[in-house]
Amino acid sequence: MRCAPPSQPQIKNIQYSLKIQFNDISVRSLHMNEHALWCRSHARFAASQCSTYCRIRSSNACKSLSWLAEIIVREACRPQLTKCLSVVSLWLMNRRWLLCCDATGTLIRVRESVGAQYARFIQAQDSSVKLNEQITTSLFMEEFSKAAKQHPCFGAREGISSQAWWQPVFVNTVCRSAQKSFPEAVLHAAFKDAYAALGTARCWELIPDTHRTIELLRAWRLSHGPTAVLSNFDERLPGLLAELGLADLFDVILTSRELGEEKPSAAAFKAVQTHPRIQVPPENCIHVGDNVKKDVQGALGAGWHAIGVGTNVEDPRVINIPSMSHLASATLHLMGK
Repeated sequence: MRCAPPSQPQIKNIQYSLKIQFNDISVRSLHMNEHALWCRSHARFAASQCSTYCRIRSSNACKSLSWLAEIIVREACRPQLTKCLSVVSLWLMNRRWLLCCDATGTLIRVRESVGAQYARFIQAQDSSVKLNEQITTSLFMEEFSKAAKQHPCFGAREGISSQAWWQPVFVNTVCRSAQKSFPEAVLHAAFKDAYAALGTARCWELIPDTHRTIELLRAWRLSHGPTAVLSNFDERLPGLLAELGLADLFDVILTSRELGEEKPSAAAFKAVQTHPRIQVPPENCIHVGDNVKKDVQGALGAGWHAIGVGTNVEDPRVINIPSMSHLASATLHLMGK
């Protein structure tokens, strides 16, 4: 005897919610009454509800939806729904792809060299100071590298704040470049302004090709799976990306400061793929970055695919592209499409 489909109040009284995103389907919610699951008629009704909550974008998506519906119809008559959903979830997960991007040098860059910006902040407090831009930038790289070795991840492991981590980098850079010391009040005021500004769009801009990448990222989330940023940066990155109009394009933005791990560590990459919003196996993860050691070799070491921007890595597992404008074709090649 056929049973009447569950009423809308019963559907709203959610007993099971299956939330899936894969390829060209985004199943927002599939609601099924607990007792109705054991009835084939109700199972067919539940399967038909998929169409209400799906956005169908290709014939392949329709085939996938039909397959999912048949699974529900066949298994719903048995008190083994949990097993059924586990199988479906695994099948869908293996068809999700993660596109993960580096930030600095890949998506964004400083508007001026660090040397020029440091010089401007110290000169705002002492107009008599004259710093050479190239020398200051070079000294900054030395101070930054030294601090990164002494206190990795911007001091996260030792409980040092990011601001306290950056202060000696700034102070030592400007003092060495000017070849003189400054009153403490001058250095404190200059660093305070520099730290505040360098975490905003006042000092950063999108790399030109990023505008084309934005469209790819939007399409990716609808077609293939989640997107993420993994960067050796401090906690100011999410706010910075938001100011530049990029934050909403990513499901996850993770920094070395937050993780306590930095690229090229495999632990940093694993933290992304196992994040609750990601959940993608390593063989379906793609990382894009401009640094050979941190981005390309780091991704390969974690079992990911790698796309190097402006790199020349002679490795069959790596795709080298001259700029981000070539990212779409590179990702399709890695996915075998």
